Order: sequence, then C-alpha cells, then structure tokens
Amino acid sequence: RALAKQASVPFSAKLQHLDLASSCTDATDGSMMSVLTGLGGCRHVSIAFAPLVTDVSLAPLSNQKFKTLRALDVTNANVGDAGVAWIAAGCRGGLRELNLRGCSAVTDVAIVALSESCTNLTCLSISGCGYITDESIQRLASVLGPVGVLNPYRKYTADTKKIVNEKRKKSSRRGGLRNIHDHAEDTLVDKYIDIPSGLRVLD
Repeated sequence: RALAKQASVPFSAKLQHLDLASSCTDATDGSMMSVLTGLGGCRHVSIAFAPLVTDVSLAPLSNQKFKTLRALDVTNANVGDAGVAWIAAGCRGGLRELNLRGCSAVTDVAIVALSESCTNLTCLSISGCGYITDESIQRLASVLGPVGVLNPYRKYTADTKKIVNEKRKKSSRRGGLRNIHDHAEDTLVDKYIDIPSGLRVLD
C-alpha cells in the first residue's frame, strides 16, 4: 500500500534512480506495478529481493518511456521469460545492465528476446538461472560482441573460452552457466555506461 501511494506522488515521474532492493520483500504485483507505472525517464531501477514480484509486475516496463532505462536489477525476484520479454520490449537498445541473478525461471527464451531487442547490453548477470544453456549465450554474444570479462566482480580481462573450458574440466555441471562463478564475497557495483561497446561483462 505504501509503495502504491508513493507512486501517485507527482515527483515520482521525475525520479532518475529508484532503489528498493531488500526493502520490498513484502511487495506484491499490484503495488509494484503501481510504482513502475508512475515512473518516467528513470535511468536505474532496483527491485531486488522481492520474492512476491512476478512477471506481471514488469508489464509497465514494456512502455516506450522506459527506453531511457540504463540499469535494471531484479535479483531473486519471481521473474521468468515473460517478464524479460516485457523488459526487452520497452527498454530495447537503451538498456546497458541487467541483473537476473537468482531468477531461476528464466530460460533461453528470455536470452533470445534480449539478443533481439537489447542490442546495447554491456553487463548481464544470470547466476542461478539454471535453464539457460551455452547455446543461447553464444547467440547473445554473437549479436552484442565479444565478452571481455566473464565475472563482473573481478577486475581483470579474461579469455572467455579459456575460463569456460577450465571450469568445465573442474565441474560436471549440467547445462547453463550457473556454476561458472560462485563467489560469496562478490558484490555488484553499479556502472552507468552510455557508450555501448559490446557485451563486456557476463556472470
């Protein structure tokens, strides 16, 4: 209720950054839709750790006014392919960073949607998305450009194929990239990149 009421405040449409991470654990689709619908021209939105938020909440993001959105974090939300499709439809080439960590319902369908619409992505996090296969990631990379750094929380330039091959030798993982990186000490640092240069970060 508090979130929905806040969305009706006139200045909400002028917000550039909205960070509700960890503070919207009880938020429902109804309240989150109200919040997102009230936004306009926002550049960074974080609704991470909202387990009750589903694909329905992301429907407002399909509006073209979200083409200015540069970074979106839906970590551990109950979001799947439909939600990502809404994101891709509205944000399109404006989106630079997308965090889908822990969104276990996301599959290759979502990655294909991103590769077709969000062609300026520079940072994508899909840890915990076990249904995503290497094939869709390779397709995404072929559209966006070479991956410079596989792990966004490490400050080095890595050779993608070498890292993936080394991890495969050490692990008997079953599809996807979910076990390539598992560093408990890692923290996401927001970056605002206005000049796209290919997919530089993939986790």
